[in-house]
Amino acid sequence: LNNLDWHKILSKKEIKKAYEQTINSSIGVITSLGKTNIPTFLVFGNADILDREVKKFNKDFKFKSLEKEIKKFKNIKVINKKVIGFKGLKIAGLNYFRKDNKTITKFLSKTKSLDILLTHNPPYKILDLAMPVKKHLGSKILNLYIKHKKPKYLICGHIHEAQGKIKLKNTIIINAGSSKVSQIILP
Repeated sequence: LNNLDWHKILSKKEIKKAYEQTINSSIGVITSLGKTNIPTFLVFGNADILDREVKKFNKDFKFKSLEKEIKKFKNIKVINKKVIGFKGLKIAGLNYFRKDNKTITKFLSKTKSLDILLTHNPPYKILDLAMPVKKHLGSKILNLYIKHKKPKYLICGHIHEAQGKIKLKNTIIINAGSSKVSQIILP
């Protein structure tokens, strides 16, 4: 099942509906956060459809741009592969990635003494157990990073059913994923 290209299995109508739900859900969350005026930092996940993908899909569909929606709000900042300072805190962001590769290793090697590491992926064997397959899907490189660099917090998502909070030595790890997606209230 993992190797199937669902674009070849589903009808165009079903594909459009799936992408519209994803995009509209993301835009709803962004709009809700933007209205709060609370400083918000985010990284993109595997379900966030970026402008380059929207342009490709918009040959057949007319989807909104998530990136343009984010730019409407001054309090929301995308920190994909960036290190920022905020009120004396050092925060780094790492968007979704498929494998532990050289780009991720290079980025993390430059991020010393972090207060917060915001990632989409969880660390390996830490709040990363995917159900019903009962398989750990986290990143080994993030696991090593926590053990050696000891950021104060690592906040992640991706594995929704593995939500929770634990402490590993000096790092508090929070998987903010929700196993109850239906509880998300959109405006």
